[in-house]
Amino acid sequence: MFKADWEKTSVTCQLPEGLVDKMVRLAYPDKKLISHELIAGGCANLNIKVLLEDEKYSLILRVYLRDKEAAYREQKLAALLKKTIPVPLTYYIGELEDYHFAITEFMPGMPLRDLLLGDAPHDLNTIMHEVGTILSKIAAHEFSNAGLFDQELTILPHSPSDDCLIFAKDCLKHETVLSGLAPEIISKINQTIAQYDHLFPDESEKHLVHADFDPANILVDKVDSVWKVSCVLDWEFAFSGSVLCDVANMLRYAHKMPHEFQDAFLNGLTSAGVTLPKDWHITIQLLNLLALLDCLKRSDPKNRPNQCADIRELIDHILSELNNPQTSNQTEIERIGNEIHRPASPWTKQVHMFLNFLRNNGFMQAPQALGFDEKGREILSFVKGQTRENIKSLESLISSAKLLRSYHDSSQKFLNELGLLSQSWMFPCRDPQEVICHNDFAPYNICFDGEQAIGIIDFDTAHPGPRVWDIAYALYRFAPFTNPNNADGFGSLEEQISRAKVFCDAYGLDMQSRIGLVDLIIERLQTLLDFLLQSASQGYKKYELNLKDGHHLTYRSDLEYIKLHKSTIQNGLKLMGGKFYDLSL
Repeated sequence: MFKADWEKTSVTCQLPEGLVDKMVRLAYPDKKLISHELIAGGCANLNIKVLLEDEKYSLILRVYLRDKEAAYREQKLAALLKKTIPVPLTYYIGELEDYHFAITEFMPGMPLRDLLLGDAPHDLNTIMHEVGTILSKIAAHEFSNAGLFDQELTILPHSPSDDCLIFAKDCLKHETVLSGLAPEIISKINQTIAQYDHLFPDESEKHLVHADFDPANILVDKVDSVWKVSCVLDWEFAFSGSVLCDVANMLRYAHKMPHEFQDAFLNGLTSAGVTLPKDWHITIQLLNLLALLDCLKRSDPKNRPNQCADIRELIDHILSELNNPQTSNQTEIERIGNEIHRPASPWTKQVHMFLNFLRNNGFMQAPQALGFDEKGREILSFVKGQTRENIKSLESLISSAKLLRSYHDSSQKFLNELGLLSQSWMFPCRDPQEVICHNDFAPYNICFDGEQAIGIIDFDTAHPGPRVWDIAYALYRFAPFTNPNNADGFGSLEEQISRAKVFCDAYGLDMQSRIGLVDLIIERLQTLLDFLLQSASQGYKKYELNLKDGHHLTYRSDLEYIKLHKSTIQNGLKLMGGKFYDLSL
């Protein structure tokens, strides 16, 4: 935890013999090196404690292995912060034998990580409250723009890679990340980032960010029997941006700590004047996800197996937090004027792209996607009309079938013109990919004006697939092929077959496509039942309630009913003509 088990630079990198003495002589030609001691714990640079002759206090020789300009940034930042925050001053910056180094002030204390993970008695509330207060002092420094610093603390020009979404996608294409994460995890990361990208900090936030603000880089020392923060180290990654970046770093392992760790830290931060945005808990997970992807990209799995394993574990935890409906703070569906605000999902962005394509290409019977609200919910235009649990009239049946056909034809253009460049749907695509299946085309998702079907809602489960996949489920719901003994069942078998045939005729389904249609109804219903049971077992409240209400028992009864009458239904769908039963009469 807190990177304690990560492979350290002091182990993976060794300086040439005699180089420490040469570096010290370059900085202090009139001083003799009395002793030097490598300080273990750094994951990126080397830190060596040195003592010079006739000097009372030790110094730190800091060797930069990654960024040669980092020493200058740390020097400037220390001068800026020294009056309000305990930071080490930099006395000398030099280069020798291609090594960039600095001589800095030695700060007393032990890493906060060691205190938190060790046996030494301490007041967790007090120390973490102070850490939060110190972060507020860091964030109090504001710059003209957001961005990275050069060696003079001037903000560098913005580049496309600074965009969080672009940065994440670049990381996910890196060979080390591709080899280190399973394909399904990469897919889930893509979906999650696409869903929540509106919650990343924007460029309006331009506060000083430490960028590695965690217990490993904070020193504590005992003063009058009380542990106090004595230093904040390692400012090489600092930039101008959102304080949530540092909050994210500090709370990355909070799920493994007592709740006082997070509570006291946030109390110290907010009581000192920092206001956290409404969805800060989601934003810090996203920021940690980006940071971990970047770190994984730069981690050699052969030399840093512990580091890679910890990163993977943290990524799994973040994804479970962001995609678990039991832990999310999303609110329920709400109508505000002519808008519907409803919980978003990892696939919402994909659905929005599709919905807007439909409307831009003339299909106006679906809602318009209007973005997201401040709570992270998706916003859709309100579709007029009334939904129903079932329909019985001829007019409603025929107009529903025609609406499905019109929708399918319009969705086909989405596949043809845009291709399958983005595949972030709730369910896997099914071959042949002829249309975008609605996947829940039923009376409760159809808006009616009188007996006319005029709109379709709830595209959450949409995905590419064959036309008959949608038709199979529509027949189950519109015929309906339900056991007459069930609460939702009505009509005799003959009446159900007649209505199913009328639906197929109105849709324009050819006879060849009707072959095997009953098998597909059975498969579709079994898939629904399996999904319900699996989702409930994983703790999804919505589906747990469905089980409590006996939905699974209804589906099983209907499956038995359809299987029992399979041949009769199949033969009836192929017959021409016949009597139609208008059950509304």
